[in-house]
Amino acid sequence: MITLDYLVTESTERSELILPAGTFAESDGTFVNNEGRGQRFFQVFNPHDSIRESWRWIINIMSGMGRPEAAELSKLDDVTAAMAKVFPIFADVPKIAPSADSRDVGMKIARQPHRYSGRTAMLANVTVHEPKPPEDPDSPLAFSMEGYQEKPPAPLIPRFWSPGWNSVQSSTSFRPK
Repeated sequence: MITLDYLVTESTERSELILPAGTFAESDGTFVNNEGRGQRFFQVFNPHDSIRESWRWIINIMSGMGRPEAAELSKLDDVTAAMAKVFPIFADVPKIAPSADSRDVGMKIARQPHRYSGRTAMLANVTVHEPKPPEDPDSPLAFSMEGYQEKPPAPLIPRFWSPGWNSVQSSTSFRPK
């Protein structure tokens, strides 16, 4: 038995092989919400060590089995396009959010606000050199404050901001009734 999971469960305890899968915060993908609508989600941060997105593990397994279609599935956009082609019910999934190649004014959308700083301080116990932000080949978002800072397309809004509120509280506080 092989298990893909991010938690230790009864299944992982019985498994011969456990593949450490990323949580939703460490993955890019699509889920169906409680209203039956497809919704894209994008990584908040890169997973560490051997943790991978579940779909990447499955593609690696397919490749190891000699499945030729695995060579065509290197990015999430490739996976969603293949899924939409094979299963007509998912035909609109690739349209839910802009592709990973999407850019505004030639730039990826910045995940961090323009006031974000501290990349050097976050790893000061390891090195005083500022690390390069991680790459994300599966979304049009940048893991930094560098990038397009204006209003992005609705499916790509990476954060909320309102004067005096720098959190998701700004999306629910002081709304007109």
